[in-house]
Amino acid sequence: MTEALFFTMIEYKSYTGINKPMDALAERLDAKLREWEPDTAATVRERISEIINLADQDALDIVRSRAVEQEVLDTLDEPISQ
Repeated sequence: MTEALFFTMIEYKSYTGINKPMDALAERLDAKLREWEPDTAATVRERISEIINLADQDALDIVRSRAVEQEVLDTLDEPISQ
């Protein structure tokens, strides 16, 4: 177990009072944040923080996902049939 993962698990326990391993997604994110360039990792941390804040406010449903935006762009790019 890496040091960063170990400390993250300790923080999880102290924050929640629950002694259970991190979610697989959190583990993957932890590994990637250590792997990426510092600027990339900082940007990801910022965006994830924004998503957490939106989720806390129950406001995620008003934010368009990239998948929806891509669907709209694909539709606009389709040739017009006559």
